[in-house]
Amino acid sequence: MDRKLAAILAADVVGYSALMERDEASNSSAFAPDARNCLSPKLHATTAVSSS
Repeated sequence: MDRKLAAILAADVVGYSALMERDEASNSSAFAPDARNCLSPKLHATTAVSSS
C-alpha cells in the first residue's frame, strides 16, 4: 500500500509542477501576498528566537 501511495504522490507532484511552470509569473505573483502574510511572520519569529 505504501508504494502505491508514494507513486500517486510522485505523479501528483510532477503534475503540479508542470501546471505551475506553465504560467510561473502569474503563479508567483498570486502566491507572493500569501507568502508575505503567512510565512514571513513565522520566519521572523523563528529568527528572533534563534538569535537570542
